Amino acid sequence: MAKHHGKAGHFTIDGVDLTEYLTDISLEESVDTAEVSTMGSDDKEFVEGMAGSTISLSGVWDDTAVSGPDVTLSGLKGAGANTFVYGPAGADTGDVTYTGSAILTSYARTTPIGGAVAFTAGFQVTGPVARALAA
Repeated sequence: MAKHHGKAGHFTIDGVDLTEYLTDISLEESVDTAEVSTMGSDDKEFVEGMAGSTISLSGVWDDTAVSGPDVTLSGLKGAGANTFVYGPAGADTGDVTYTGSAILTSYARTTPIGGAVAFTAGFQVTGPVARALAA
């Protein structure tokens, strides 16, 4: 089992590589459940429902006019679903990547008095997340 350092993480959205600005990438997958317990039961019972995923990004804010995270993420507001590629250990040939389509649901900029200007962004994945090896 290979172990990896987070510094090699990789993320693109709508074909734009945001990797150099990011300090944290999270892809969370979950499955809904529905309770189907009946009268007389002592324990709850559930059935599996639909799967869903969200993506959270954190990073150093940059207002580069052409390719920085501010222009990229601001441009995704109201733009519908966009293709993402997430490589927890990178996106070189043979690395595991996760791909799919996601809708920008939040984008925040923070300006702490004692730190760097930063941003966070949230995405709702629409449809499945595909796991593959980077080519």
